[in-house]
Amino acid sequence: MAPLQEEFGIKVVAVAPGMVLTPFVVGQPRQNESYFPMRTSLATPEELAETMLTVVESSEYEGGTVFGEN
Repeated sequence: MAPLQEEFGIKVVAVAPGMVLTPFVVGQPRQNESYFPMRTSLATPEELAETMLTVVESSEYEGGTVFGEN
């Protein structure tokens, strides 16, 4: 979908954060350790929203960018 930016001015990007610090993660830490054994910290919903806004608004990230955990 990256060509949509040049052709129609529509910027399509994706954010793939992995695990986010939500009530699900906080409420069941032992049960969820297997999902993120190597992570020492998780993104908060606010941090994720800020990252999403940055990726969409910044000219540093072109259409077709997938901004992920790694």
